[in-house]
Amino acid sequence: MRTNSLMETRFGKSHYQIEGPESVPVIVLGHGLAANSTMWDRNIPELVSRYRVLRYDARGHGKSPSRGAACTVADLAVDVIELLDAAGIERVHFCGQSMGGLIGQYLAAEFPSRVCSVTLCNTMSRQMAPDVWQKRIDSVHQGDIDSIVEGTVARWLTSAFQAREIDFADCVRRMILETAPAGYIECASAVRDADQTRLLGAIRIPTLVLTGSEDEIATPHLAEQLHAAIPGSFLKIIPDAAHMPNIEQPGAFNRLLSEFVDSVERTREASFT
Repeated sequence: MRTNSLMETRFGKSHYQIEGPESVPVIVLGHGLAANSTMWDRNIPELVSRYRVLRYDARGHGKSPSRGAACTVADLAVDVIELLDAAGIERVHFCGQSMGGLIGQYLAAEFPSRVCSVTLCNTMSRQMAPDVWQKRIDSVHQGDIDSIVEGTVARWLTSAFQAREIDFADCVRRMILETAPAGYIECASAVRDADQTRLLGAIRIPTLVLTGSEDEIATPHLAEQLHAAIPGSFLKIIPDAAHMPNIEQPGAFNRLLSEFVDSVERTREASFT
């Protein structure tokens, strides 16, 4: 096994990083709308001590440019498969937050041969209020990304965290502001139109549904519904966290993700003995 290494590169128009030892399980981290791969910075040091981690910027986010047109969740999932092909990776554990969780659902249902497990963080199978998303899209289209920053931060992070971690909350604001308006509009269309409820019963790979106790977007109630619809899935709620428990409670988040991935790996190894 080699020591930790970092490769930062681009496949086509997608920017991604791979870090961690070789010859260990690979975890892919998918971020939410208006975020980018830096949202996982608090999780990376611990995760790369045990896994090889690929994190990427979705189209129009971070260092990945917009493709110039509205897309679907299916399009975003195919982006991931193309990244895996480019990186020469056959199978991964996929962990996606919010929009990334929508992508994870699609991968689990439609590409099960490429995904060992999925962790669906702070997400749902369909939007409860697509008109709200259209208002946000219109706001960004008419103005700029800064028109949605404060409302987004208020939904993503608890007020206690914002007061306690002022500098880090400002980092989250800057991350949102770095999102290209065209990229936000492109991917927000996919989130607005998402309805994957019909796919959930077809998911047969190990699945962990995870959310924060204070998440007012992907609420614990919605997480319970997602869990109930996916056969054999597991549900965990992280206390004292809103829409980004990986940022607010990185220790708890890493522990739950690692315990789940490790349990899946033990089962896979046992099946070959």
